[in-house]
Amino acid sequence: MNDLADQLRQRIASGRFRVSDHAQGRLDRQGISLSDILASVPSWSVIETCEGNRMGLSLLVKHELQSMPSS
Repeated sequence: MNDLADQLRQRIASGRFRVSDHAQGRLDRQGISLSDILASVPSWSVIETCEGNRMGLSLLVKHELQSMPSS
């Protein structure tokens, strides 16, 4: 299902995406920044696709974050 991952990458690269309030709240509670997620997009590897989801087709992806430089 790399087609969906590729479509998501294209939408993110072009700025044609939105993050729901619910998703942003979950990111905030877990201390994850949206900018970290967006930075990881090129390294996504699709692990699993989920079709029966109430939100439609979704992906579970593995990604690598760049390590933060020491200050």
